[in-house]
Amino acid sequence: MDTPPADAVYQDARAAWPGVEVAPEVFAARAARAPAGAPVRPADLYLAIACEAGDAAALAAFERAMIAPLRGILGRAEHDRAVVDEVIQQVRVRVLVGDGDAPPRLASYAGGGSLLSWLKVTALRLHANLRRGERRAPPPAGDAVDDATPPTEIPPERLLLDQRWGQVLRDALGAAMRALPPRERTLLRLHYVEGLALDRIGLTYGVHKSTVSRWLTAARDRLLAAAVDAVRAQVDGVDAREVESLCEELCSRLDLSLSALQSISVAAVGDGVPR
Repeated sequence: MDTPPADAVYQDARAAWPGVEVAPEVFAARAARAPAGAPVRPADLYLAIACEAGDAAALAAFERAMIAPLRGILGRAEHDRAVVDEVIQQVRVRVLVGDGDAPPRLASYAGGGSLLSWLKVTALRLHANLRRGERRAPPPAGDAVDDATPPTEIPPERLLLDQRWGQVLRDALGAAMRALPPRERTLLRLHYVEGLALDRIGLTYGVHKSTVSRWLTAARDRLLAAAVDAVRAQVDGVDAREVESLCEELCSRLDLSLSALQSISVAAVGDGVPR
């Protein structure tokens, strides 16, 4: 069977995604990266290139044609919908945004094989890692926060407070984190735990970084208010001045505590991505 001309392959790929634009030379250069003799899925490659470039129409098509069926595939292996949501969000971040200094994984897709199958491998690996991480039973958030300060630098009054009220502070913060709406929990984790910049989070959610900044500020304020309320509820009957000292201590620890968000069960965290 004769191989169709390059221009015909490009036009067929372009027709598969109305409204999605990729320059012919960009498509040709990417297709040339495929291993010699390997079959190329032109339509999938075209979509991948456009998504990597941040094309809004391509990202919308990616959600419909790739993420929606991927969610169904994961649902057959995992019955907890919140876990499926978390894995899907991790897939979005890994393939569209990148992890830390690593570029988006979509940049490595050369069109050999189905894009959905390629994403399925990534998703199932992330799901296995997520469940394996849960079984390791990480230490409480407060332990990680306390370890951030060398013992020789802990003031005596702080040490006394930890001995008397450390668990109260940890419990209040953990309860407040779990009580946050799914999107706010995920935003805090992406920014404070995974270290993603605001513009990269915005790409995942399809909004400007200024919007992400407002979301994060609201999430942090809500977390702090809920944690302070939880402290007051747990130490009912304690002298009011001591309660206020506990709340001030909680406020001072908050930024450090956010880096320990991974200790909150990921099964309780949905992706909260606007649909």
